[in-house]
Amino acid sequence: MNINAGVTTAKGGIHAAASFTLAGLEHEYGHHLQALQLGTYAYYTTIALPSLYNMAKDKLNHSSYWTEIDANRKAINYFGSGSDIAINPYNYPR
Repeated sequence: MNINAGVTTAKGGIHAAASFTLAGLEHEYGHHLQALQLGTYAYYTTIALPSLYNMAKDKLNHSSYWTEIDANRKAINYFGSGSDIAINPYNYPR
């Protein structure tokens, strides 16, 4: 797993490298919020699988994929404007 990689399960498990940043963890929590909104099946079919496919196909632009931007927005709404993800727009586009 590279330093910027993380995976979130629909039940809220976040799996990331020990060196993962707080903003990265907040982003992954945004994926958990997606799962809560959509439910387990829809999360995997609508968010997780398309996101993994996009990562494999276009790693350099993956952070701009709609599933990632949506997770960023959800995390910012949850953690607030002073959170690490909110003040780090370079790695976490909205």
